[in-house]
Amino acid sequence: MIKITNIETHAINRIANPPKNHLDDIVIPDFHADSKQAMAEYIIAVYDLGSLDGVKQTSSPHVLAFSYLTNNQISHLTAKIQQEK
Repeated sequence: MIKITNIETHAINRIANPPKNHLDDIVIPDFHADSKQAMAEYIIAVYDLGSLDGVKQTSSPHVLAFSYLTNNQISHLTAKIQQEK
């Protein structure tokens, strides 16, 4: 099982320091944790965020970062990935 913590979202706007929203930690079953894209799709489905726009693959292995589209607004989500024991 994978635990996703420190989940923060913010809309991508033309303002400096957009307000960030914090979401509750989530545990992802192993069958959704085989890639960052699968984890992003699972989080989007659980929190009903809209549709996946893109996953940042160049981030550290313990960081999940992706953008999603909801109501014609692109938002960004960042979180930490932890292995559950």
